[in-house]
Amino acid sequence: MEKKEFNLENESNEKSHVDDVIDIAKLEEQYRVPTYDTALTQEEQEEISNIRERLGLENNKIESRANYEGDWTLLLRERMLDPMTKEKFISVRKQAMSEMRDGEPGKLDKPETFAQHYQEQIDNYESNIEKVFKLTGIGEAGDFNKQPENLGKGKIGTEGVVFVDAESKGVPLSVRQKNIVEAHEKGHGLRDFRSNFDYREFSDAIDKSILRDTEGQNEKRFANYLSSADEIAERMAQLKNYFGFKASDMMTKEHLKYARENYIKDTGLDNLMTEFFSAITPEKEEKFLEVLNKYPL
Repeated sequence: MEKKEFNLENESNEKSHVDDVIDIAKLEEQYRVPTYDTALTQEEQEEISNIRERLGLENNKIESRANYEGDWTLLLRERMLDPMTKEKFISVRKQAMSEMRDGEPGKLDKPETFAQHYQEQIDNYESNIEKVFKLTGIGEAGDFNKQPENLGKGKIGTEGVVFVDAESKGVPLSVRQKNIVEAHEKGHGLRDFRSNFDYREFSDAIDKSILRDTEGQNEKRFANYLSSADEIAERMAQLKNYFGFKASDMMTKEHLKYARENYIKDTGLDNLMTEFFSAITPEKEEKFLEVLNKYPL
């Protein structure tokens, strides 16, 4: 068998004709894959949604998620523990704090008018969630100087209470309906929106004149109550729970339209939701959705 001898010297000489230095940066630039901004604008999202609706796809998707049958309280807890919700919480609290008083409140001052009020909520975000979801108070409405139709009671930093004798239009609440109330009251325990910034945001989300006009035709006084940022916020949260929303889900006009037509029928619970929906006029829908999606609900 013939053996081939390799001439290393000649091989070395041949290599010498090849450039010793390769310009990596030049190659990277030459073969770089371009990046594109794939984020959709609000207008583009609405256009796609309209196309899906015309094709019969959007409604099916929304309907399949509506009337969430799981535990609304646990769903709320899951959203609040998501880092995305905490980011929202810090963002809107910082915006509110920029217009609030500095320092510590005096004996005659309202603590919620000071920036410290929300700084403490930011600092104690996780511990407050743990406290609020640790248990739920129960008792008869009379024990809390309330009526059964008030359904429950909640305020910042508390676990919330559901009345065992809670009723809607004279009918005792079901277990599921009490779960809806429980999530609502725990929402009050997790957050309060008392700043001027919050007042403006939530006031712009509904038409308060509709509430006043409706109240004028009704024996019940509810316009001021339902106009508060806290009550608007927790009914927005009810809509999120109705669709089984995670922290990353966004409410659209199609969701709102579906909820208008089906929420009360599906849940059987109307804690002023009829009046609430009436105040979300076509002119207010865009702002309503903006606030709902921006706040940590």
